[in-house]
Amino acid sequence: MALTGKEILEFTEQDGVSWVVPLENLDFEFADEMKEQLMSYIQQGHKRLAFDLSKSEFIDSMGLGVLMIAFAHLRTQSGGRLALFGASEEVLEVLKLTALKGQGILFKSKDEAEQFMRHGNLN
Repeated sequence: MALTGKEILEFTEQDGVSWVVPLENLDFEFADEMKEQLMSYIQQGHKRLAFDLSKSEFIDSMGLGVLMIAFAHLRTQSGGRLALFGASEEVLEVLKLTALKGQGILFKSKDEAEQFMRHGNLN
């Protein structure tokens, strides 16, 4: 799929945590653009990314793939962290079917995600 130049992700930096809001569904239609924007952002040195999925109504295998690539890159190459929060029940069900479920990066609230981003746990 050709890249459109459209902003798919909104990034906000606060106290060393990057808050990422997908502006479109996480699906095949926007996966290439999302991957390009996300990897470019990570390569600029951003290592702690928290995704607010509250605006995403749908996720498919292509969107999952982008999240998994980002997670793997952050974890193995830059020592970073990825958190996902605010997902609808439909999106959460799909996320629970992936390898991301067992990684401890799915959170119900922004507060839980922020605690994980800052301290690495929820204690």
